[in-house]
Amino acid sequence: MFEVPPPKRIDEANAIVIDQQRLIRDTLKSVLVQAGVRDVTVCSNAFEALSACRSKEFDLIFVSFNLNLDKDGFHFLEELKFKSYAKNTTGIVFLSADTDKGLVNSVVEMQPDDFWLKPFDIKGISRRLNFMLEVKQTLHKPLFFADELDYSRAIYYADRLLALTELKEFHPRLLRLKGQCLMTIKEYGDAEKHYREVLKKYRYNWVNIGLAKSLLKQEKFTEAQELIDKLKLRADTRCGIHDLLGQHYLQKGQYEKAYVEIIEAAKLAPRNLERNKRTWELARLNHDPMGQREATINMAKYAKNSIHDSPELTLNVIRSNIDLANYVEESEAGIYLNEAQKYLNELTTNPKLYRKLKSQIDVINARLHSAKGEKGKADAILRQLHKNVSGDVENNLEYNFDLIKAHHEAGNREACIKLLNDSKELVNGNMFSGDILNKYIEQELDERSHIHFTPKELTEMAAAYHTQQKYSQAMRMLDQAFRLSPRNEKLAMNIMKVAASATEKGRLDNDQKRTVSKAIMMLNKVNLVAEEAKLYAFFREQIGEINELDLLSTELA
Repeated sequence: MFEVPPPKRIDEANAIVIDQQRLIRDTLKSVLVQAGVRDVTVCSNAFEALSACRSKEFDLIFVSFNLNLDKDGFHFLEELKFKSYAKNTTGIVFLSADTDKGLVNSVVEMQPDDFWLKPFDIKGISRRLNFMLEVKQTLHKPLFFADELDYSRAIYYADRLLALTELKEFHPRLLRLKGQCLMTIKEYGDAEKHYREVLKKYRYNWVNIGLAKSLLKQEKFTEAQELIDKLKLRADTRCGIHDLLGQHYLQKGQYEKAYVEIIEAAKLAPRNLERNKRTWELARLNHDPMGQREATINMAKYAKNSIHDSPELTLNVIRSNIDLANYVEESEAGIYLNEAQKYLNELTTNPKLYRKLKSQIDVINARLHSAKGEKGKADAILRQLHKNVSGDVENNLEYNFDLIKAHHEAGNREACIKLLNDSKELVNGNMFSGDILNKYIEQELDERSHIHFTPKELTEMAAAYHTQQKYSQAMRMLDQAFRLSPRNEKLAMNIMKVAASATEKGRLDNDQKRTVSKAIMMLNKVNLVAEEAKLYAFFREQIGEINELDLLSTELA
């Protein structure tokens, strides 16, 4: 039989307190010593604390959110979990004077054992500390096996403790652990039964979310939907249920629905870097350059001083600004190009960093030239880059994606398609890449093979054709632009304007009707200001009704 090491006695436990305020450190140390903890380490910043965690295993960790000297407490706690310095058997308490909903939601996702608000009520935190110590002592065996990834044994010992009525106050924690273990080993039917039984006694948010997840995993969609609709209305379950739905739709390949849900979860808990990354990938796949820009900005902002921090994140912010500049009208494009240039200037002021990122910066400079209409300069940079590209970026997916865009925007179609095919092999050979990237590559191959200009360029060409009363050509350009930018209201209104003009000269063909129909569907979903709504109504009246059979016949063809 596997021997389980006994839980440490309280006087054997090691504790660490991380807070920049000396008064807080001293207060907590005093409370811990009074509770019987003899070994208490205090640190004023995350750097000191990480050094301490490398040399000693701590049983109790108290971490403050506000660690201004380096990283914040949220990212420090994330790093501790990532490096296995904090486990199920570890007592973790998060300390903060901030009750911002975004922070609270983010911390709740990290599942600390408790959250203590500053300033402290000494009697209150002493009572909560003693309870947490008792929890870790009493629940030691199931927690230990959960740390060992032996979930069946964890469930076995949880059930043994649940059978003891004298441990009733610990039952909620045991029930939560058991539910998580059942879901991890994919016993979804048993998990559903478990959560339904728990709901007869408790109404905790994790019970409802666990039940919803077990129903979705079994594809019991009708039952799940009824529960999900209720949970979206509850403040304590809203973030978790949006995240759950996002993951569900991702697994089903329903990327637009997944994007909608993950955006909502990211708004509610903005510090989750993995979710922000997923938002960015889905924004790119769903042709939402504004959402892509917001996601990269959030990634760079919330990764600051964390284990995720990297100049690559700033490069992604620059790239997303250039992407957006290529989607909007000339009057707006300058704003995003200037922002991209500002971030780029900050990177290039560091000589060591510039040398490391030179190939990537060269590609960005080529894209900036193309966005300003200086395609000759862009092409010259790309030709020189082909001779001098550094080997460390050849397997960098984001660099390759950016290089593809640079060649496409400079008019190098063959180089663009070749790089896309190479990237497809690179994605397939990367065990950490997911279905989203594979789908994105397929989409890029299709679109860049058939559409040779950016949405901004296509819109400008359409405007010129419209002025010349060449409405068929204008509609063709706008259709291509709208395929690349299906969320662009101004572009949709331009389609309506050209279609109205074309109708005065004759009937729209079925392809043009399909383009107009897509624009109408998009505009019907947005809140137009009074003047735009009036203009939209005028265009619709000019165009007249569109026969759905005509659209169907085009689709079948």
